[in-house]
Amino acid sequence: MVHTNRTNKDFFVSSINHFLIFLDSKPKEDMIVATSQKLKSKKKKNLSRAEIASVLVLKKANVALNDIVSLVGVSRATVFRVLKASRSGTSSSKNGNSNLQSKKRVGRPRKTTVEMDDFIVKCVEDNRKLVPKQVQKLLFEKFGVTLSLSRIRLRLQINGLNGSICVRKPLLSMVNKIKRLLWAFKHRNWTVAQWMQVLWSDEKKFELFNSKRRQTCRRRKGEPLRDDTIQGTVKHGGGSAMFWGCFGGLQVGDLFQVKGIMKKEEYHSILVRHAIPSGKRLFGSAWIFQQDNDPKHTSNMCKSYIQKKVQSGEMLYMDWPPQSPDLSPIELLWEEVDRQVQAKRPSSAERLAEIVQKTWSEISEDILEKLLQRMPLLCKAVIAADGGYFDEKLAAQKKQLVYH
Repeated sequence: MVHTNRTNKDFFVSSINHFLIFLDSKPKEDMIVATSQKLKSKKKKNLSRAEIASVLVLKKANVALNDIVSLVGVSRATVFRVLKASRSGTSSSKNGNSNLQSKKRVGRPRKTTVEMDDFIVKCVEDNRKLVPKQVQKLLFEKFGVTLSLSRIRLRLQINGLNGSICVRKPLLSMVNKIKRLLWAFKHRNWTVAQWMQVLWSDEKKFELFNSKRRQTCRRRKGEPLRDDTIQGTVKHGGGSAMFWGCFGGLQVGDLFQVKGIMKKEEYHSILVRHAIPSGKRLFGSAWIFQQDNDPKHTSNMCKSYIQKKVQSGEMLYMDWPPQSPDLSPIELLWEEVDRQVQAKRPSSAERLAEIVQKTWSEISEDILEKLLQRMPLLCKAVIAADGGYFDEKLAAQKKQLVYH
């Protein structure tokens, strides 16, 4: 730094004043004070005459480059540009105005203002299902500006709003959310060992051609369609097989193939011959039976049978919130079985049923353990979402909640 009896600020203000007098300028004292107050300001797009003078005076006084950057509040690149222009004699024009006020811009001017960009983002924030074509129309109606669809996408991507596929979830009413929230609060302190005392049950329909699962491929632009870039579809799945299954702890229970349409009588038979025997075999006693709220499950015939078993002390029953397949671990187990079955490419409904049964019997303990370890985190995620839709991973990252 410069060795002087004055303070840095006094020296800086005095030097600027002398330099501007040298340039035949008559600066006001408030301009000098305002410039000194910006010594540590952020980067600015345009340079004032005072800032240009500051850089030149400090350089002439042999002040180090880093100190100039810190005092004036501009980037190193800007300091080099000012010094280069001064050496080439282009620091001022004929009319006395600095050519370094702003660097000449290239390309066409920006079509939207900050207000328009904020409007684009707000439209999508308010309604995440708006497509760029709809945003384009709203923008024109409000500002009279037509912006290309690609630019609208770019504005949204800059603000972190990327396009994605909507996640399919059962529709939740306010009553549904309240019941899910109450269920989560009731089980929020359950340990994994307690979750392992539940017998999880459900039905699943397997199809030969599972067109509901999206497949990805790679294609060049303009390339003709090839067989390996097509996901074939057939009506009604091209053949199917319906199964009822259950699991508890680290073991799977019975798997029963349902022929035709299952009614309450058939489900009552499953409870008697498969569900209750599986629970006794896997747990012995003190186990909890879980099922969803399918009309067959909640029919008077099946409900009265379950109540008798509960009253006799053979088992307990878990009340299940409506519209909540995302809370049941057996739903994820069915998805895993389906993936393994589709990978083996069954060629007929009979072969499909055989592969499902074989895959079910080969389910590993690791898979079941991971499904049950998920349950405490799931309860926290439901509570954090107030009973609504949730993302388990995001909920775990954002909130480490402890409920009492």
